[in-house]
Amino acid sequence: MLRSGPLQAGTVDIAVNDRGEIIGTAVWEAPRDRREPLWPTVAQLPGYLRALGLRGALAALRHRTVLRRPRPTLPHWYLAEIGVSTEARGLGVGTLLLEHRLQRIDMAGEAAYLESSTERNRALYRRHGFVELGPITGLPSATPMAMWRPRT
Repeated sequence: MLRSGPLQAGTVDIAVNDRGEIIGTAVWEAPRDRREPLWPTVAQLPGYLRALGLRGALAALRHRTVLRRPRPTLPHWYLAEIGVSTEARGLGVGTLLLEHRLQRIDMAGEAAYLESSTERNRALYRRHGFVELGPITGLPSATPMAMWRPRT
């Protein structure tokens, strides 16, 4: 997934502890034309099938399609994933990762978009200038909220 998205056109930020161990990551896709090329995803299809099997790959494709539907057509950075290791949760690592990239997005005068599945996370994103666009329906196990942060 990283090869067909953020590593093609984006960035992966990491946070490490004093022992050099990765304790958090944020995966961002850079602004691009809404009509993204299909070939990077197609090229990764064998890997998806090996990792997920046919049924899992089809479910992932449906999931991706549902999440892409509400994305704004305006150019924007997309926070695809952000996560912190269990031992680093509650220490502000996720906030630092978010602030790190948002500072660069602001300096470039660009916008950002993400989906959030929990109220706790939505509160963090609202504190950083994101506004709720509405719930994303169509997923069997969750109803994430689409969130937008206009360019500054």
